Amino acid sequence: MKHKQNGFGHLWLFGLIIVLAVGVAGYEVWIHRNGPPLPHDSSLPDISYLKTHKSDRFLVDMDVVQGGNPYKGVRSIAPHTGGHAQFGDGYKTWPKGGTAPSNYPPIYAVADGVVNGVDYNFKVGDNTKYDISIEIAQGYNFDYSIEPFVSKPNGFYKPFVLVHNGQKVKKGQIIGYMYLTQAGSNGSHIHFDIHHNGQFMAPAIFTPDIVQAFHDHWGDFGYDGNGPNSKGVPIPACMGYKLSAAENPFGTGAVDCLN
Repeated sequence: MKHKQNGFGHLWLFGLIIVLAVGVAGYEVWIHRNGPPLPHDSSLPDISYLKTHKSDRFLVDMDVVQGGNPYKGVRSIAPHTGGHAQFGDGYKTWPKGGTAPSNYPPIYAVADGVVNGVDYNFKVGDNTKYDISIEIAQGYNFDYSIEPFVSKPNGFYKPFVLVHNGQKVKKGQIIGYMYLTQAGSNGSHIHFDIHHNGQFMAPAIFTPDIVQAFHDHWGDFGYDGNGPNSKGVPIPACMGYKLSAAENPFGTGAVDCLN
């Protein structure tokens, strides 16, 4: 009996070592990608501040936007957890003046905040993208999923990101550049949303002028579609459409059109 107890103890200890090793390895991968996990920055405002103090800085210059849509909530016909700023066939005209990252469209911080995540190479099917996340209110991140719709080797996008994890940024600061190439497609876009405690939310932090200007650039993307051959229902000017209460960052319940 004593021998069996010792055998069980050895198995238990071996299992614990394996679990710890896997956990440490996963943590090291996360650290390599994002840096040490950051606490919420107590100097940032509560999210309610951004309900009344809207940003007048969109994530890219509006004249490069060749299509788009707002966050489409779970009550829409075709839900999608983020807005899209589409570059359309703009990839044909970039870079301008040379191949340095600065010759591509700049990407801006939409508000003051702290960089809370950077990924230089994330695989999406056959393509790779890069990501930047900025905490703009306590516990609320503004996420940029930068998707050129091409496949690139690990590290290729790193020069296109100008910020690092833990860095404080100011509204309007250039945080990166949008890589575009003639090898790409009209699918090139930036997906953007607000993220809080695992919940995707509508990025409804922009002034009415910004919202209207963005809406004016939506084109064929600005519909709640029934399928690939139908435009569907036109979406009014807003940053969050047909939201559930959980998708509304300001805690004011379900709403059809949130600005």
